[in-house]
Amino acid sequence: LAPPQEYPRLVSKLMNKIAPHNVNEVYFTCGCYTSANENAIKLATLHKFYELKGTDKLTPEEEISVMMGNAPGAPAFAVIVIQGGLHGTSLSTMSASSCEHLDINHFVRFNWPTAPFPQIKYPYEEHEAMNRKEEERCIAQTEQLIKDTLKTKPIDAMIIEPIQYGVQYAS
Repeated sequence: LAPPQEYPRLVSKLMNKIAPHNVNEVYFTCGCYTSANENAIKLATLHKFYELKGTDKLTPEEEISVMMGNAPGAPAFAVIVIQGGLHGTSLSTMSASSCEHLDINHFVRFNWPTAPFPQIKYPYEEHEAMNRKEEERCIAQTEQLIKDTLKTKPIDAMIIEPIQYGVQYAS
């Protein structure tokens, strides 16, 4: 049974009510966190490819090479990932994950740069000076990681999980 013909318009109308004011398009067809992150990575990659190319039209050479996973149709891009995140169980979302509590390390992964996640001590106020140093360290390392990555390839996305699965914090 197919959804009614007006379904895309109805979903768009609903989502545009809650989307940020500067967003004029909403993509909403995901059923779980894996597919949501997978689709976000795909859309970011497509956006970066077309942004750098200046058009959404592929040349005959790009059409052939993309099917083989080679440049120029499939250029190397980077997704900056954050250490300790869990973003899903598809190939790209496992590549974006580095959660040591799951058995995801036995799969082929994209070689994406990994930024540090601050190891905050709680209660925050009692460890505020140490926590600020830790946050500043992670920000500085992430800024350097971005600069280093951009020397070799464009960055099409950065995926951050502000609340991490299974992270053990010192008390």
